[in-house]
Amino acid sequence: TWGCALFSYFPIIRADREVLPSPEGENACLIDATLDVNGEHIDVIGVHFGNTEHVLDRELQADDVATRVTAKKNLQQKTIWLGYLTDKTNGPNYRKITSAGLVDASPHIQGRYCIYLFHIGMKPENFEIVSVG
Repeated sequence: TWGCALFSYFPIIRADREVLPSPEGENACLIDATLDVNGEHIDVIGVHFGNTEHVLDRELQADDVATRVTAKKNLQQKTIWLGYLTDKTNGPNYRKITSAGLVDASPHIQGRYCIYLFHIGMKPENFEIVSVG
């Protein structure tokens, strides 16, 4: 079982918490929040998928996230997604959530397995992953 937390410099307007589907393994969490970023509402999704041993859990968790992301994309809601995906770059769950509308902030960095930053409707600047180990 994992926990999720969201710390923000910007005021948190709304925050919803969810336990993602985990019928075979450990509980996984998601926080979906709206921040007031200099007068503009930006959604932030923080998530921690389950472990690698339970394939069904991760598939169901990716389905849940993809549904949420599709709704935000359809509303043209600027969104940042950060978290622990438990999948390699271009793996099946990675593809599922990116096909729903998330854009990888650092697609050029190979060798990632868990930690990702995605967005909808934004242009990341000065973002760097320091380590992929």
